[in-house]
Amino acid sequence: SLVNLGVLALQKGSLADAVSTWTRVLDLLSHQQTELRADTLDNRATARLSLGDYDAALRDYHAAMLLHKENSSIKGQGRSLSGIATTYQHLGELSAARESYEASLEFRQEASDLRGITSTLTYLGDVCRQLGDIECALDAHRQAAELAPNEIFRVKAEIALAVDHLTSGDPR
Repeated sequence: SLVNLGVLALQKGSLADAVSTWTRVLDLLSHQQTELRADTLDNRATARLSLGDYDAALRDYHAAMLLHKENSSIKGQGRSLSGIATTYQHLGELSAARESYEASLEFRQEASDLRGITSTLTYLGDVCRQLGDIECALDAHRQAAELAPNEIFRVKAEIALAVDHLTSGDPR
């Protein structure tokens, strides 16, 4: 299906092709297919974010968020909010990024989305560090390391913790 072609293009790093494919998918979907539309908007937003098209990424993430809310998709709302947060982080709007990661975390916890919780905690900790709130960074990264569903997530959180300690002047 076209959706899968978009995913393959994204995985290959063919971001413009992914955006084009998902735009075609959205044109073909009926407005009643709100769950698939929301997921496709999230995917297209991710590709747009990677291309540096931040305004378009935010538009897609916000549109996806509204559809996820309409569908009562708690997990989807967490995903969209995390994308919004990442976009704000790239734009240097760190306070907005922090607020969006914190909101995303609430949805992901409600959905029991362990991978989402762990990745959001890691990104939230990174933003807290960038804001100079080392205690928040340490707390978020410790939680991420404890909850990590696999080694990759755990190692990412532990590396972030090491950076926190170095930033704070504590070279543990």
